[in-house]
Amino acid sequence: MFPLVTVRIQPRSTGHESRAIFLGRNLLAGEARLPVFAVIAVAAAFELRQAVTAWVGPGMPPYLMFAAVGLVVMLFAGFGPAILITLLTDAVVAYWILPPVGQFAITSPVDRLGMMIYTGVSLFFSVIIGRYRRSRDKAAVL
Repeated sequence: MFPLVTVRIQPRSTGHESRAIFLGRNLLAGEARLPVFAVIAVAAAFELRQAVTAWVGPGMPPYLMFAAVGLVVMLFAGFGPAILITLLTDAVVAYWILPPVGQFAITSPVDRLGMMIYTGVSLFFSVIIGRYRRSRDKAAVL
């Protein structure tokens, strides 16, 4: 279980005492592990979607679980993992959810439009949340 806030004491180059580094920076103990977190998040969203679909039946929107998990990844892991989760979600949905299942071909114009809208909105939120995180980090340094 990860704590909501992780505080690490780091000396500044100016000699000031410390700064708080929040969960997004320390989620998996290093920036290099954040892409792994994105892959695990997509897999968890897919499994959650499959479980809910088995429970309530077919017809669930294909991107619902992925969008929720994607926003969490965007907030806590940052811009790069957010882009990765968007691309992985597109691949997973195209191959395992949208017909024809087991192929990357999306035959329905409605499904293609849905993927374009999901991808565009996810990229938009990735940029906005990335800018938010940068300004928050810059404010924490001041």
